[in-house]
Amino acid sequence: MSAGWPGTSAPLPHAADVAALAASFDDRPCTDLAACERLAASGSATAHFQLGAWYYLGNRLPRDPDAALRHFRIAAEAGEVRAQHLLGLAYMTGDMVMPDRAEGGRWLTAAAEAGFPPSQQMLSHFGFAAPQSPAPQAPVLQTAGPAETPGDMDDPLPMDPVALFESVEPAVWTVLAAERYRGGIAERSGSAVAVTQHWLFTNCHVVGGADFILIKRRERIEPARLIHANDSTDRCVLETPTDLEPVRRIAPYAGLKVGQTVYSIGSPSGLENTLGPGLVTGLRQWQGVPIIQTNAPISPGSSGGALFDDRGNLIGITTFTVGGGGALGFAVAADSYIQAMLPEAKG
Repeated sequence: MSAGWPGTSAPLPHAADVAALAASFDDRPCTDLAACERLAASGSATAHFQLGAWYYLGNRLPRDPDAALRHFRIAAEAGEVRAQHLLGLAYMTGDMVMPDRAEGGRWLTAAAEAGFPPSQQMLSHFGFAAPQSPAPQAPVLQTAGPAETPGDMDDPLPMDPVALFESVEPAVWTVLAAERYRGGIAERSGSAVAVTQHWLFTNCHVVGGADFILIKRRERIEPARLIHANDSTDRCVLETPTDLEPVRRIAPYAGLKVGQTVYSIGSPSGLENTLGPGLVTGLRQWQGVPIIQTNAPISPGSSGGALFDDRGNLIGITTFTVGGGGALGFAVAADSYIQAMLPEAKG
């Protein structure tokens, strides 16, 4: 095709491009064909999508467009946003199916409404009106205040590491981001923390400039979109249509003490939701934003992850390290995200 992305001279993506892009995000349980087939048989939309990509590309499976289409359709009907996008392009371009503009628009619209940026761009390219997303509601978050009594429900008791991890780990997700450029795909990964049913805090250096963003937790892979960015202080907020299990409370920076026990949770080197104990080793300012210095482990892939106190309150978003070995780690105070995002968050 000679057409290009709106505003660029790059070739217009078609189904093969999308399948190739998806193949770069192999879900870990699906890297083995037998495991992927078992997951698909159990109803996993992600597994159906991956099988479809393998059939389409002739990668690990013989090239079979009919089998690819069957798996893509099952995944799309289950809400797999990449499959919806691919089907939309397939119907628009006549790849695998007879061209059908109405059907193509239906699938692209479904993916666009789920917040998938490439589908939003393609709707515009093919002359469809992009769906209007409702403005996100402000998060309903409680901050933890000083305890009035040891048993006060507003100030939970300290937890041992096992209990704390089981309590807070469901709120932490791995982030997969990809950016198209002439000749290829640039990928990066990090972490994010759910703070409402649909919003997550992360770092801008993880998601900034990405053409699309996915969040991953075990077998689940869900679409996400950037709704707020403060690049100078590396504070970004994601929104996803899927229901999340958010953190229970965000503790104020003002109540933190040097020497208190903290725990980092993130996905260093892709090792999903790794727990690391440590202490608050300093309370400082960076770019006018309060940050927490800690010796809790922070490594590449941990960016955008969580720093919790020993009561399970979110206190920071792990952001960067200084020097070798990760001994000097820093987390942006979680409550500063709320102050920064409320005036600027947009739909």
